[in-house]
Amino acid sequence: MNFYFKNSRFFFICCFLLFFSGKVWGLERVYTFGVVPLFIPSQIHKYWILLLNDLEKETGVKFELKHYKSLNDFESDLLSGKLDFAFVSVYHAIMAKSSQGYIPLVRGKKPLIGILIVRKDSPYKKVKDLNGKKIGFPERNLFPGSIYMRAVLEEIFKIKYKALFLKTHDNVIRNVVLRKVDAGSTGIHHLARQPEEIRASLRILYKTPPAPPPPIIAHPRISSEIRNLFTETFLKLSKKKPLKDFFKIFPLEEPVKADYQRDYKPLEKFKLERYVFK
Repeated sequence: MNFYFKNSRFFFICCFLLFFSGKVWGLERVYTFGVVPLFIPSQIHKYWILLLNDLEKETGVKFELKHYKSLNDFESDLLSGKLDFAFVSVYHAIMAKSSQGYIPLVRGKKPLIGILIVRKDSPYKKVKDLNGKKIGFPERNLFPGSIYMRAVLEEIFKIKYKALFLKTHDNVIRNVVLRKVDAGSTGIHHLARQPEEIRASLRILYKTPPAPPPPIIAHPRISSEIRNLFTETFLKLSKKKPLKDFFKIFPLEEPVKADYQRDYKPLEKFKLERYVFK
């Protein structure tokens, strides 16, 4: 009996140690990683597999990239807490914090700024002048050109307008130039890449307050050791040249540590969830 007891105790101690080491250091567990499906699927697979493989080599932590055919499927898994890690849009970061307590780890350094543009000869001088007018937006759920701008117009300026969703930023700019809309919402970098004659015919009426770029987030069940290891390794890998295209596309250029209270909580006042189309 004494022999049996000693061996049983030894067995349970070994099981505990194995479980603990796997839980803390990620040696036994495979962590799920989701990417918001607002990008070309081939880009998501190519670049995120490359990054996750590099992270795995550096840390020993294993990841499984989850693929999603629709935004609804992605949101369902995210908001029910099925994903361990995820690269999300700005409004998803706020929704995921509210529903599951997801923690932002890293984000790009360059802030997002939406702009309202009008023709240079337009009579509109301030945002309030657009009350009741036609405003062009890109895809409904893009940020900051659509969700953020619509939230600012309604929550801050309290104006009503007729929204036309024109798919792309280039279409928005073209429709403003052709006088098919009274104003258009786009990103400041989209205007900057237009030909000189196009830019010369337009005027920026308004710029949104700077907003943080999309983050990579982790579920709070992930230990602080694993979260910190992921963050530090990600920042180290970001300095490697082969990943530069990756950071431009998604966008995560010059990544820095993210903080919910500093970066995303101030956006809660805009009630972004009201402006998301399902």
